[in-house]
Amino acid sequence: MALADLTGPFKQRLHQAVDLLLFNPPYVPSPPGEVGGPRLSAAWAGGERGRQVLDRLLPCLPGLLAPRGAAYLVAVPANDVPQLLDHLALLGLPAEVCLTRVADEERLMVIRAFKPEHPPSLGVAVDLGEDGKKDSSGSQHALLPATSDLGGV
Repeated sequence: MALADLTGPFKQRLHQAVDLLLFNPPYVPSPPGEVGGPRLSAAWAGGERGRQVLDRLLPCLPGLLAPRGAAYLVAVPANDVPQLLDHLALLGLPAEVCLTRVADEERLMVIRAFKPEHPPSLGVAVDLGEDGKKDSSGSQHALLPATSDLGGV
């Protein structure tokens, strides 16, 4: 076990070696002083726009991801997802929202960023209701693998 700040002591060892990175950062907008603090709120406190921790990881992603590597990041609308996608593109990592879900009062999104050598997502767009079932209201949108069984969503 290692206690580290993001990729700190592992950056050189992990250089272009990460095939799959999953990151569920603290994403709730909060006062910057709550980020990384000793209280339980540090688990979700993301600072201004909820991106204080995420914005520190983004510049590291191109150096961490292996050829054909991908990163999946959790975000909420308050994180300015369109700007986040643009930022990833500027880093040379095409990105897309590949899943959207409503959980209690939160609208969660999973963003997939990948090295350009990674094949494009093969998916179909479906609308999901609050229970994760197919919904024709258009309120939720997700990109699912074309072979996905909606019963397992």
